[in-house]
Amino acid sequence: MKKYIFLEHTALVAGRGCNSMNIRRAELEDKKQIIRLVKELYSKDSPKTVREWEMDYKYKIRLTLLAEINKNIVAYIANGIEGDNLYIGDLYVLPKYRRKGIATSLILETDNLKKLINKKQLRVDARNKDKIALKFYEKMGFKFLSKKGENSIKLIK
Repeated sequence: MKKYIFLEHTALVAGRGCNSMNIRRAELEDKKQIIRLVKELYSKDSPKTVREWEMDYKYKIRLTLLAEINKNIVAYIANGIEGDNLYIGDLYVLPKYRRKGIATSLILETDNLKKLINKKQLRVDARNKDKIALKFYEKMGFKFLSKKGENSIKLIK
C-alpha cells in the first residue's frame, strides 16, 4: 500500500453495491481519466473550466483524491486551501456509481486530510437549487455559513 504526505493510507472501502473501492491521492499518470471526469462534469456548462484543468493539471491535483474500482477512476474530489479551511472545489461521481457510498467516502477522507494538514474546517459552495447536493452535505455535517451571490451558498463543517 502506498503512503502519501497527506494521507496515512489509501483507504480500501467496501461501498454500498461496490466490491471494493480504493481512495487515493491523484497522480500525474491519472490525467487522462481525471480530465474525462472533469469533461463530464463541466463541458456543457463551463468549457473554460475543462481548459483550466488541462492547462494547470499539476497544480489542480495537489489535494485531489480519487475513488477507484478495478483500477478505474470513478470519482474525484478536488480540494484547495483557503485560509484556515480546506475548500472542496469539485466532487463528482460517475452516474453509474452514485448512491453507493463513494461520495461519502471521499468526504470522510477529505476530512482526514483536513486534520493532517492542520486546517480548521471544510468548506464547500453549493447551488441553491441543487437539493440533492444540499441534502448530502447536510447529512455529512455541513452547516450554512453564508450566501454566495444569487445562486449559491457557502457551507462549512
